[in-house]
Amino acid sequence: MIDWVHTSCLEWGAQYRARAYDSGFPPRSMLGKLVDEGQGAETSRFYQHFPEVYRRGAVEVSVAVQRMTGTMRLEWPCKVFLAHYLFGGKAKAKAKEMHIDMPTYWRHLHSAHCFIAASIEQPKVA
Repeated sequence: MIDWVHTSCLEWGAQYRARAYDSGFPPRSMLGKLVDEGQGAETSRFYQHFPEVYRRGAVEVSVAVQRMTGTMRLEWPCKVFLAHYLFGGKAKAKAKEMHIDMPTYWRHLHSAHCFIAASIEQPKVA
């Protein structure tokens, strides 16, 4: 496992999960106002602001993951990568659910890490 890639992927996974499980819309959007204020929310001003979804190194990981999902040769590494960083639980249980053995699971995860390491720049250590 490549440590700096693993750290970036953990950050990406946390931000992805936060976005996926977030309860809704930005507070000043029309939909956000309707949720907050209910029926009859003020509609006199058009305001849409969606904050940047990914921060720090998660943007680069997101782009690399999108490229990886478009590559048919990397179908299994991508599946294992997404399972590893987006779902809770032990790797052994995930491998069993995917019907693969542990060495194959780790090999696919390492392949995904290598693809991401080649796609993004290593962060500079201060």
